[in-house]
Amino acid sequence: MMVQPGITYYIDPAVATGYIYQTGAGNPNFASVELPDIGNPNPYDLYLWNGSAFVFDTTLAADTLFDFGPGGVSEFEVLGIDPALGLDPDNTTAFITALTFESAGDFTGTMTPITTNVSAVPEPASLAVFASGLLGLGVIRRRRAVPSRSGPSIL
Repeated sequence: MMVQPGITYYIDPAVATGYIYQTGAGNPNFASVELPDIGNPNPYDLYLWNGSAFVFDTTLAADTLFDFGPGGVSEFEVLGIDPALGLDPDNTTAFITALTFESAGDFTGTMTPITTNVSAVPEPASLAVFASGLLGLGVIRRRRAVPSRSGPSIL
């Protein structure tokens, strides 16, 4: 990033907006999950792995037990954590999740944070370019809407 003297720059830390849960090789599958109440304003979005991609399954309120069904799942994703909550992706206790398993065995799985930067406010220069583009589009549209007077006239 190029910086200039006398200009203030804001560097926003990455925050967790979701998590991917995976079992390790040979681990028992997840049987159920219960997501914590961290003050999220909306229910979480729960996605299940179909072998090649995560597919939306349901919304899940905090402190609600969700059963994955017979056989369980080896991988799932939770999205919809409000970035304003500022969940630190490096804090292992920021999103304590309750899990049950289909059978006994070693668990070597992972809980990987999905991150985004908090800052979503565009810089003033970006806003100026955007506004001038909108103004230009408005002028072009207005010119096209005015009928031409170069045709034959009746006197």
